[in-house]
Amino acid sequence: MIDHTQPSHGPSSTDNALSTSPDAPALARLLTSSSVSMINNAVAKIGLTDDATMAEFEKKTLRELRDLQSTHIIYRRLDLDIKIEAQNLYFDYVKKQHLLSLKHQRPFLALTKYLGQRRTRQKESTWHKFMKHDTSAQAALLNTENNIGQRNIETAKLYNQLDPSLRDEHSNTEGITLEATSGDPNAEERGRFGKIFKSDEKLRDEVKLWAGQVQLKMACWDADTNPPAIS
Repeated sequence: MIDHTQPSHGPSSTDNALSTSPDAPALARLLTSSSVSMINNAVAKIGLTDDATMAEFEKKTLRELRDLQSTHIIYRRLDLDIKIEAQNLYFDYVKKQHLLSLKHQRPFLALTKYLGQRRTRQKESTWHKFMKHDTSAQAALLNTENNIGQRNIETAKLYNQLDPSLRDEHSNTEGITLEATSGDPNAEERGRFGKIFKSDEKLRDEVKLWAGQVQLKMACWDADTNPPAIS
């Protein structure tokens, strides 16, 4: 029999280390302060399904694995570790597709279309980054005096007037990526996933405290404005 005991939900050592600096994105701290080997080993922490159980899962068919989603999955937000491992899985999958395309000398896009994939993880173009990060573009796009079509036309004019050499200034997105010297072969690709934020237990506690203080002030205000009747 397979042990289906649910994993512990306590805070991990990774989460505790990252929470020391709440003003810095968690992924940035992990990626810039550790080697790539740490990324690959990030999932080796308390709370994961044990190796023996995973070995049994690997023997199952794809259909049987789908059925396990209804019995073995805890519906919680993705944590930092699974996001990093998912990125690595994605890059490995896409690399194998490119190699298959080259082996048979057939278009990569035709292969992805055959597999029914959507182009949801394509890199942002320079045009999209310009619209998102350039202040003049933002002003044109937020000008409600013009309709949406006219706003796009005005933004396109600004983009075409921009010196091509300056367009590279908008090539860096806000996504967290590894430095080129870190040894990660997918460093330039990670930006497409955007920022990864860690669930901050301290932040949630502060919100609860703030909510309690607001309720207390409202109760005091209600007592002042509606004093009890004196018999």
